[in-house]
Amino acid sequence: MDEKRMKALREWVQQWEKTGPELNRIRKLEAGNFDPAQTIDCFNDAFESALAMFPPDPDSGLVEQQRLYSRLRS
Repeated sequence: MDEKRMKALREWVQQWEKTGPELNRIRKLEAGNFDPAQTIDCFNDAFESALAMFPPDPDSGLVEQQRLYSRLRS
């Protein structure tokens, strides 16, 4: 490996040595502010929106699956 590449790798490692503890501090801070009820509510809204945009089929698809298996056996 040439010297230029080696220097770039050393700088990259040094940057992560500085950045790592700060990112860990931010992660702990954000984890302390975590509100499970609010998060569930947000996911619920997204789920309801998806259901409204893409309603489920009236059947499970098992009949079609069995029809396909029957054709493959023939």
